[in-house]
Amino acid sequence: SSSNDSSEEASSGQLQTLKGKVVQVIDGDSIEVKVGSKEETVHLEGIDAPEFKQEGGEEATSYLKKLVKDKEVEVRWEKRDDFDRILGMVYVDDNFINLEMVAKGWAWHFARYNKSDQLAQAQKDAKAAKLGLWKENDPTAPWDFRKNNPRTAK
Repeated sequence: SSSNDSSEEASSGQLQTLKGKVVQVIDGDSIEVKVGSKEETVHLEGIDAPEFKQEGGEEATSYLKKLVKDKEVEVRWEKRDDFDRILGMVYVDDNFINLEMVAKGWAWHFARYNKSDQLAQAQKDAKAAKLGLWKENDPTAPWDFRKNNPRTAK
């Protein structure tokens, strides 16, 4: 494993891979991964799950726990966000977790920042099947919730 010399320069579109064990699921789209002796916060790229205090937030978090907690994950990533979190595509074996969260209806495809057809299609299918959050007719998107509840949102 390399030192931190140039990992910040990764925004050049160079895909990096990180492997580690998920020690904590923070919410429906963020996890803590232990890599060697270091812990990294990883935000699941391209998806937005309901905030914890929001309708569906606890369920989304529990579902993600079921998928990744205490498991070895591989994270493929290019850049960090403004909070120094890695924006990553998370895999457990061949299971693409970001996609799984959207496909099961526990997260939105964050279409504003992510152009994945795969995630867009998964959301359409989940919505049509009324899975997870889509059991409600008109669930509040997390970005709207955060805008309307600036204090409770993280």
